[in-house]
Amino acid sequence: MAAAVAVVARELALVDPEAGPEQFSAGITAANGTWLRVRDSRVRLSLGLLDRVAGDAVLHREFEDAWFVRKAGALTLSDSAESWTPRRLAWVLPPYRRAFTDLDA
Repeated sequence: MAAAVAVVARELALVDPEAGPEQFSAGITAANGTWLRVRDSRVRLSLGLLDRVAGDAVLHREFEDAWFVRKAGALTLSDSAESWTPRRLAWVLPPYRRAFTDLDA
């Protein structure tokens, strides 16, 4: 997984072109000087991974707020306007749907 993260982050110019998988295990600073855990970087990176890693996936915050869920190939984004601003929605490749996502269900 770290290798796929490194490839996507380099392609999106979020990190130095020489950044390798081992650096992601310890943590890395994005090209703009912020920690990679900044929401926009994390969202962009996660969306980029969806194109490269098959299977079910979820992006969540502390097991409480699900930003997206991919199950059986269908992508569902949370219905939160705060999470999915027009800028962030522009990064998502269709098809997808918007709905409340309960991680406990």
